[in-house]
Formats: sequence, C-alpha cells, structure tokens
Amino acid sequence: MGLPHKHRVESCGESQMSDSAHIYRLDDGKLRLTFVHTSGGNGATFLRELGDFERWQAEEWLKDHLHPTTNIGALLRPLESQTEVTVPIGRILMRTHVENGCLTKSPATIEDACLLLGDYQRQCFDDRKITIVVETSSNNDLKGTACFFPSGPQMGSIVLSSELFQFPSALRISLLHELIHANLHATGKTDADDQHGKEFQAERKRLLNSGVYEPLL
Repeated sequence: MGLPHKHRVESCGESQMSDSAHIYRLDDGKLRLTFVHTSGGNGATFLRELGDFERWQAEEWLKDHLHPTTNIGALLRPLESQTEVTVPIGRILMRTHVENGCLTKSPATIEDACLLLGDYQRQCFDDRKITIVVETSSNNDLKGTACFFPSGPQMGSIVLSSELFQFPSALRISLLHELIHANLHATGKTDADDQHGKEFQAERKRLLNSGVYEPLL
C-alpha cells in the first residue's frame, strides 16, 4: 500500500521517542491508519500502513491501543472537517496472556516490530535518521524470514515473514540483521539485501561484541 501522505507522516517526529496513530481521511470516507514510531535523538522513523478502514473499524483499533477512558469519538471528530489527525498512543510490546493455565506471550504485532526496530536503532546505530516502512509477507512469497528493500538514500522497507511473529527471539535477530542492511545503505556503503561482505560482517561482529544478541541466543 502506498503512502500518498508520507511527507506528513515524516513530519510527525519529535525530539524524543513517541508512538502515534496517523489517521488520514480518504475521498471515499474511509480512514487510512498508519502506526508511526519515532525513536528519538536524530529521529529514526519506523511506520506501518495498517490499512483503510470504516470509521467503526478504526475506533475498534484505537480502543485496543489507547487508555480505556479515552474519548475516541472526540479524537476522530476533527476528521469531519479536515483530512488527517495524529493520535499519541501507548507502548504495546508483546502482551502476555494465560493459555492452558500458563502465562504466554502473544504473537508479536507489526507495531511491536516497529517499536523493536526503534529500540535497536537507538541502542546499536546511534539513532541514525532513517525512515523504514515495515511490511509482512508469507515465507513462500519472501523465500526467507526477512528482507530489506532500499527506496531512497535514507529510506526503505523491511519485509518480515508473517510466520516469524510467533518466535520473539528469531524476530529480534531478523530485525537486527535487516537494520544492518538499512544502516549500511543509509551511509552509502551497500544497498543490496543479499550482500554480506566485509562491511556487513564487521557490523555483525560489532553487534555481537556489544552483547545485544546475548538474550536472544
């Protein structure tokens, strides 16, 4: 799905970490929801086009991501007289639930992936300013777990296997792998996802030495 209002999304970044739902009213009356995570510092941005929804569907998504006392109707009312609104939302990393008497982590969501990317960008890459659109695909279509596709000097897409979201450690390892590609691309050193040359190997070794992989292995 395209981003006709991408210039508006990129302007939502703040000097500190923030999460928001950017809602854009289309000509047919539907609402386009984009989840935006700005990691802070230099303002690395990770976003996901959630889709085009009827108003009631957008309200249901917001109810699941905002404080229960939030007046959703009041938040969406500006859309009746303008085309867009940005709603700050809370952090939502991998909720837990009880399954067969055991406390279990729910599968990660696409929003979780954006938040994790922001955390790792800040922690491992000096929060270099990049803009990444996060998408999902099936293993069969992707022929792997994840892939980075460049689309500009500091922009690109990370496509993740939908099956990967059930495995938290594997998801995080894949995100770190693709962030190496994205940041090498942003510095002009490489731009192809299948290149794992000296620069890539040096970055992977640096991250291994930093200890970021230790909880995941």
